[in-house]
Amino acid sequence: NSEDLVRAGFKLEDALPLENPLTDENVMRPTLMPTVLRVLKDNELHPTAEALFELQRVYLPRVGDLPEERSMLVASVMGDTSGEQLFRSIKGALDTICDHYHVSYELKRDDLPEQFHPGRAASIWIDGTRVGTIGEVHPLTHQAFGIDRHVALLEIDLPIIEPFIKLTPSYKE
Repeated sequence: NSEDLVRAGFKLEDALPLENPLTDENVMRPTLMPTVLRVLKDNELHPTAEALFELQRVYLPRVGDLPEERSMLVASVMGDTSGEQLFRSIKGALDTICDHYHVSYELKRDDLPEQFHPGRAASIWIDGTRVGTIGEVHPLTHQAFGIDRHVALLEIDLPIIEPFIKLTPSYKE
């Protein structure tokens, strides 16, 4: 909803409002991050809810046209300590996905959304194309949701990564 979007540090004008919402979901979400953070908060005391993922569409406004629908994958882990252990946990999810689909990636510390911790996050690149973000959520972002533990997220834009996916490995000599 719009409150969660603003709480996560996103601009309300980046979301398309719904004319007649049937629930408190009053905007078409441009990102999955607020939803995941809300679910983590609601389940913070349940030890089995420390890791979760969501595969869903987001809706990006286009001037004079219908919104662009994009499939996004978000995976999250929550822990009592920040730093390398939390990052390695979420990077393990990225490695598993990329290994399964025979994709090589590199991490760069540029082009990071402000919702991520600047020293503990990176953008994901494949063959010169940015496909997502990985890292620890900025403390101000997860605290805005009332989450007392540290959170790391992996976001992958599936239409962008799709051309790089290989169902069988290829070998170079």
